[in-house]
Amino acid sequence: MFGNADKVSEEELPRVLDLYLERIPDLEEWVSQPEDMDKIDSEFYIIKPERIKIFDEPRFGKETWLNIGF
Repeated sequence: MFGNADKVSEEELPRVLDLYLERIPDLEEWVSQPEDMDKIDSEFYIIKPERIKIFDEPRFGKETWLNIGF
């Protein structure tokens, strides 16, 4: 995937954390609110893809890549 990634802003962090905890509920043991992010020394980023390169040699052949642009 090629594009740009921006760090999630302080304003967006509560919403993003809620979405992440829906996907990985066991993380709530360590992180249940935005202030807890320091405990796991991690940050969230929003990725805005511009292009995706897909390679599947069994399907497309050896060293054949499918490029998809947006």
